[in-house]
Amino acid sequence: MAQTFFCNDRETTVKTEKGMLKGYKLGNVYAFKGIPYATAKRFRAPEEVEAWDGVKEALNYGYTCPLLTEDSFLGDLLSPHRFWPQGEDCLNLNIWTKSIEKGVKKPVAVWFHGGGFFAGSSVEQLAYDGTALAEKEDIVLVSVNHRLNLLGFMDLRSFGEERKDSCNAGVLDMIAALKWVHENIEAFGGDSENVTIFGQSGGGGKVITLMQSPQAEGLFQKAMIMSGVLGNMFKDYVDGRMVVLKTLELLGLKEQEVDKLDIIPYKELAEAYVKAYHEVSPGPGFPYFAPQKSDVYLGDPMKNGFCEFAKRIPVVIGSTFSEFNGRTLGLEKKSDEEVREYLVEKFGEDGNKAADLFQTTYPDLPLHYIVNVDVDGFRCFDKEWIRRRTEEGCAPTYTYMFNLCHSINDGQMAWHCADIPFFFHNVEVSPVSNMGEVSEKLEKQMSGAFANFVRTGKPYEDTLPEWPACEVGKENTMIFDKVSRVRVNYDDEMIETFRPMHIAPGLFG
Repeated sequence: MAQTFFCNDRETTVKTEKGMLKGYKLGNVYAFKGIPYATAKRFRAPEEVEAWDGVKEALNYGYTCPLLTEDSFLGDLLSPHRFWPQGEDCLNLNIWTKSIEKGVKKPVAVWFHGGGFFAGSSVEQLAYDGTALAEKEDIVLVSVNHRLNLLGFMDLRSFGEERKDSCNAGVLDMIAALKWVHENIEAFGGDSENVTIFGQSGGGGKVITLMQSPQAEGLFQKAMIMSGVLGNMFKDYVDGRMVVLKTLELLGLKEQEVDKLDIIPYKELAEAYVKAYHEVSPGPGFPYFAPQKSDVYLGDPMKNGFCEFAKRIPVVIGSTFSEFNGRTLGLEKKSDEEVREYLVEKFGEDGNKAADLFQTTYPDLPLHYIVNVDVDGFRCFDKEWIRRRTEEGCAPTYTYMFNLCHSINDGQMAWHCADIPFFFHNVEVSPVSNMGEVSEKLEKQMSGAFANFVRTGKPYEDTLPEWPACEVGKENTMIFDKVSRVRVNYDDEMIETFRPMHIAPGLFG
């Protein structure tokens, strides 16, 4: 059905703290894109944007942060992507809403994209578009771009007080975005006192980071972490001085010329930094970029305890069945008996025990999926996070597992990012997610449960069974599948057994 489009200074313009912004309206949803929420000099903390006269257009996405490597089409079918211009002037956000009437106070959800702390953007995946959530669930959706990789997390602290924030510049950007939302979202029909932050993968890590950032206190009231807890992957402190010194050397600069890093073209700086990293830390791998423990970020809560205000934040935390364990080793063509023989050959009698545990945990699945189940990636660390939250008496913590088997590769179980189109009510833009009535029903359940969590702090949807919060010793997991259901402590024994045996991903991943 054709929709009506509006874009003019009378009907699609709002007044923010710094000036007038013009978006557009398509059907029932207003969109404002590329809104500058702050500005920043390279390696410095963000600053407020200057006020402007007249009407500033917010009709197109803004620049996304420059990346260390070129974008790739690899995996685009599983997670369809958008490729967009990059530039250092990337502190911008996007808003979708059904109302631009101040005072209606709709609940607000703020999305932080994946890609670790070094890649990705707010427009990277087609499923990040907020139109459907705004339209179907009547919430205000905000997505954020911020500085990444060496622009957001390069450690220059030892090179002068004026660079003390370099290693957490990206975190300060995200806090600046939340402050902008707090000060301006009512002009877009939102409620500044009812804000939920959510993110997937690196975006989930950003949610955890913001929950450990004292400057973010009061800027959000709820949080959802999707495949975002990665155990010890992110360290509290990594001294980057030696990498920076080697970078300077490769650029033909001396230590006292560190100021020149502020003006060297990004591509030249990035190439030198990556080369320097590998010379200082020989071996494969990617340069380390993540928040550093400081007064901005209080460090990993599993090591340092939960920030006091974070204890009062209701949380939804979950992951997908396979995450990064998509390889099958050809076992999908074998019977359960043949897969069991394979396991016994690898593990002896422990192989039989592993097979029994998997079939008890997932009685409806063929045994070959044992090589795909996520054990060491996210699920085990989610469970530790939940245990700590419940034992410390924090606000309600809800957990989910996305288990849908998709119609690709002879039945591929849910991979990393597979839940995003469903929570965003955007299955339509992800071809592989379309499974007729199955995906239509599940999309409604997942986006509906998320929207109700954004509204009330409790995830629920009329066609879902009751989704209780976790309790001490009682992990109530919502299994999102063709038939969604809640199971209690259902995979504890399997994970405890599989991890020391290195079953998926250690052996098969």
